[in-house]
Amino acid sequence: MTAAVFNALGDPSRLEMVSRLSRLGPLNTNALSADLGISRQAAARHLAVLDASGVVRTLRQGRVALRELDPEVIAGMSVWMSQIAKAWDAHLSNLKSNYE
Repeated sequence: MTAAVFNALGDPSRLEMVSRLSRLGPLNTNALSADLGISRQAAARHLAVLDASGVVRTLRQGRVALRELDPEVIAGMSVWMSQIAKAWDAHLSNLKSNYE
């Protein structure tokens, strides 16, 4: 897990793009940025951040560029978040037992 991944997910537009990719699969820039209220140039910058962090990768189909989630990065995020959740559960259990 890197800070770049969390930075990439820290923007509402990028988070929505990731959500769309998770629900719909590979999409082009127009589909990813539809109804976000951002320009095509802003969408390209957001996608560059997502690409640089490794969250998404680009698939070329002729002249069309499709973006998809990188399953390894997503799985790594899931493992990391699960570890954090377990640690917090343990801390909260300790707190609860101290006050009972």
